[in-house]
Amino acid sequence: MTAVQPEGRYGSLDIDQNTDTIIKFLEKPKGDNAWVNGGFFVAQPEIINYIKNDMTIFEREPLEKLAKEGNLLAYKHKGLWKCMDTQRDKSQLNQMWETGNAAWKVWDEE
Repeated sequence: MTAVQPEGRYGSLDIDQNTDTIIKFLEKPKGDNAWVNGGFFVAQPEIINYIKNDMTIFEREPLEKLAKEGNLLAYKHKGLWKCMDTQRDKSQLNQMWETGNAAWKVWDEE
């Protein structure tokens, strides 16, 4: 499984638990340092044995069972990764493309 650390979407607050005073504000930090499923997998053909039918949610029982068995490894991708889950994400990616800042474009047009 490809593991990624997505960028933060919101400003982060460090709040004193006793007084509710904001100790520190960070505008859109890198994230919470958590690694998340980046959505790319390399698997052995036997992975099919973990899928019961078309209704099986791959990220649930199959991956959870593989993890429990100690057979799920992470590749920590530290390069560019962005999700495209919302219209906002799509707009940002399109803007990167249109302004020539699409780091994923690695080919030359002739």
